[in-house]
Amino acid sequence: MKYIFNQVYIIWAFCVLVSCTAMAQKFNTHEVKRGETLESISKLYGVSTESILQYNKEIKTGQDLRPNTILVVPSAKVATKPANTPTKNSTEIAQDAENSREPIGYTEHRVKKRETIFGITQMYNITEDELKKYNPVLYASPLQKKMDLRIPKYAAPKVEDVGMNNEDFEKYIVAAKETRWSIAHKYGITID
Repeated sequence: MKYIFNQVYIIWAFCVLVSCTAMAQKFNTHEVKRGETLESISKLYGVSTESILQYNKEIKTGQDLRPNTILVVPSAKVATKPANTPTKNSTEIAQDAENSREPIGYTEHRVKKRETIFGITQMYNITEDELKKYNPVLYASPLQKKMDLRIPKYAAPKVEDVGMNNEDFEKYIVAAKETRWSIAHKYGITID
């Protein structure tokens, strides 16, 4: 009897899992810009205004949207880029390029006792987002001992060779009782 109950339970759990994944829907967030309306956002994403209102209960029909409000948009399929989207500055472009870099290979890492995600990202010089991107289990569960992680390896950034110029340096004669720190402090530089 216990065996039959377990089998029925497993089949029921499987059906629930399949139905939940079938009902799953993708969502995006949208930051409201000045002058945008609910209708313009619905056209941008190709969804109805009612579906946006359904997932954003704090907004009422006909209400003006405040800039910088974050909306949840279901089944987001961006048709075109909005005309009033601000352009990115050079630091944002550099961050996007860093975020979109592709790994040249991977290495395996087995989690040891007391290791943290922050510590692992510092050890391998990657971001937390990059670690989670290649280890999706970290989105749902915490880091655990003996967990095997896939660590992306990236090509080293090209460093421009900056030649040393003797005009950039100044000769300094050390006085009695001066330390490296006091000299560095005097010139506003580091000890290194």
